[in-house]
Amino acid sequence: MPTRLVLTLVITTLAAVNVGCWGPTRTSDEDVLILNLEQFDALVDQKNIRVVLLDVRPTKDYEQSHIPGALNIPLPDLIANDPRLAEATQIVTYDGNWSGNLSIPAAKRLIFHKYKNVSTLRGGMEAWKADNRPVAGADADADE
Repeated sequence: MPTRLVLTLVITTLAAVNVGCWGPTRTSDEDVLILNLEQFDALVDQKNIRVVLLDVRPTKDYEQSHIPGALNIPLPDLIANDPRLAEATQIVTYDGNWSGNLSIPAAKRLIFHKYKNVSTLRGGMEAWKADNRPVAGADADADE
């Protein structure tokens, strides 16, 4: 009887460990660091950090206006091990406005895919433009 009990405990423990290691991972909004413009500037100014600014809006919105130097990967296209993100030591997502309805889910998806040092820019393009920062894209070309 004790042998059967020990065997049952061992099997139960192994099963629990296996479920813990291979079970679904959840990422919450609390896992996402949200940066304001000043924090973003401080991050970009750090040496030895390769910041990739990631515009997760649809391509048509990106082409209209975006933050200079930003890479466009729309939210549905974010995947694990994307070679465009391979050199990043810090990834900052942004979208079009204060809602974060694209940038926060994008950051969560990146965290789920095991990217490290992921954050989002509070206010996105709306905050960027309100602070009179430069923009690139068709809107910027029309202003010249």
